[in-house]
Amino acid sequence: MSASEPAPEDYSLPPQIIHLPAFGITPREGANAFVSLIAGGAPYAEIRAYASGITTGYNWVTARWIYRETYFQPLDKKGNGMTLNQERKNEFDAALKIMFLDGEDADYSGMAKRLRQELVRRGDLPEPGLGGEAPIPLRLDILAAENKRRMLGKSVIPMTTLDEIDRILSDLAASGAQRMMVVVRGWTKGGATGASPTHFPFERKVGGADEWKAFLDKYERQGIPVYFYADYTVVDRSADGFGKTDLAKTISGQFIPLYYHTWLLKPSSSLEKFRDELDRFAKYGMSRLAVGTIGDRLYSSHAKPAATREQAMAAYREMLSEPAMQGYALYRPNLYLWKYADRLLDVPMGASGFLLATEEVPFLQMVLKGHVEFDSPPSNFHADPREALLKMIDYGSSPSFLVTWEDPVQLLNTGSEWIYTSQYAVWKDRILEEYRAAAQVQKAVGGATFDKREEVRDGVFRNRYSNGTVIYVNYTGEAVEADGHTIPAQGFLVREGGRP
Repeated sequence: MSASEPAPEDYSLPPQIIHLPAFGITPREGANAFVSLIAGGAPYAEIRAYASGITTGYNWVTARWIYRETYFQPLDKKGNGMTLNQERKNEFDAALKIMFLDGEDADYSGMAKRLRQELVRRGDLPEPGLGGEAPIPLRLDILAAENKRRMLGKSVIPMTTLDEIDRILSDLAASGAQRMMVVVRGWTKGGATGASPTHFPFERKVGGADEWKAFLDKYERQGIPVYFYADYTVVDRSADGFGKTDLAKTISGQFIPLYYHTWLLKPSSSLEKFRDELDRFAKYGMSRLAVGTIGDRLYSSHAKPAATREQAMAAYREMLSEPAMQGYALYRPNLYLWKYADRLLDVPMGASGFLLATEEVPFLQMVLKGHVEFDSPPSNFHADPREALLKMIDYGSSPSFLVTWEDPVQLLNTGSEWIYTSQYAVWKDRILEEYRAAAQVQKAVGGATFDKREEVRDGVFRNRYSNGTVIYVNYTGEAVEADGHTIPAQGFLVREGGRP
């Protein structure tokens, strides 16, 4: 969806990035329908949609390809300049695959099913079945360390030492949470802020190299994979390990900012920084990475040598094809990286909230389910935890939590001050509650695909999976009857395949 950028004071969250370049229309369920995939030139395309009555009397949606971007070129230090068009045309072959649907498939469930068939055929999505592995019901992101600026230099704040990480995982396992994965943040010297784009050595206040190696060996034997967070795209301006020649530039010659006090690297520099650290990953037995930013940030760079968006995609694919690494987890990745990931992290659970939208549906989740594991953003920050849990079950997602051993009050005035509630002692019971709910659903669903979602009455949904499992989700405040079953108020019911 393309929309003019509102002023910062006009919204609390930015519009969602479209991770899957697809769209469709059906006038009503059971009528004729279509779903379209932007099969060529997707990095330069927009999806434009209008409800009936705005431009025509019909609902209208199409793809629009951009051959030349419009940009502002500053001419002096006062900010004066002019608007120009990109001089060199973007080179790509525009292509749109339109797939027609009818009967029972003429709804968003049918669109998702047809689209994932096409993505598997193209090799953009792994074959269904998840390789026979039992799905992992829980992800834990653990913040190990952060730093705070002082009058002279910085001081490191250990939030979760290696021994405390071990205590958290052992405690959860003893409480029944056997199937989980871990992402460790802030494990590098100085903690989380300023760690990118180079990530060694280890922060000694958390744990030394030998301790980490023993830790990894222990949890590998237990079947709990440990991923190390790394970002080879965003650099803090206070970080080491990069030079100005590594930074990406806009077409107007300016460094590209992402967040406050950060810049973006050239794709070629991202690949180079990653390769420079491969030997150390191997040395310490670190075979899994949770890679930030590359999944949902695709940009061209006009710094020499220039890189197009296709060249950036090629660099990231080359990074994720490294045979020395055992696995990658990616945050909110776009379609072109799905097949390289063990697990997709922080998959969006809501829409952008545009006024023309009348309903949220789990379209992305229905495409992904059964082909690659995914989870939702951390549950620490939900305003209504019960509704959020029901939504995860409804959408076929798994929960995640961001935890620390220490009270996050220590993170005030640091780069991680957005983490306002994370202490494990506070969240343990909630983590186990969501784990048990997700584990019950995952056991029944396994590696099946999500084939049909129907609203059987207001606020009550029936979800059918390819192995015959049916899951009912009731968002209302009263128990309801559906298909001869009672679904509790603000609850769910799992009917496994083959059972009445």
